[in-house]
Amino acid sequence: MGDDISGRDPWEEDDDLADGDEGSVLDAFEIFMPADEFDDADDAILPPQYTLANPQRTVSVTVSLDGRVVGVELSQQVDSMTESQLAEEITVIARLAQQQARATQHALIALFMSELGNDSVMTRGFLEHEVSLPSPETANVELARVFAIRYSDDYR
Repeated sequence: MGDDISGRDPWEEDDDLADGDEGSVLDAFEIFMPADEFDDADDAILPPQYTLANPQRTVSVTVSLDGRVVGVELSQQVDSMTESQLAEEITVIARLAQQQARATQHALIALFMSELGNDSVMTRGFLEHEVSLPSPETANVELARVFAIRYSDDYR
């Protein structure tokens, strides 16, 4: 009698508290604290990111899935560019990277909605026209268009 369903007597002293270590009432909140294994930066789970570089690979921009710029890398060859040329190049590549990341959002949401049984054509139309998430096809067409116009001299 007095035993709970685990077979232990709830009034018996716990072995870990028997040594005089009374603990703290705050110990009950340990389960809400982040696990130690996630404290290391190497073990951290990073959100999905998208990186796009210009054809010369002088400028590359990394954006998060929601389109926020998280990094810009420049090669040493940008030394030959003026400040305004470099700023424009970073802006163009960042805008295209953002569009590609948002197209990834579109594709993921369309896939999830399809898995839930929603009509894929209606979902894709809704995402592109009502939510303003470009489809992967739209983003790729824009990328090709900008690269063809902006970098056509590099391939002649």
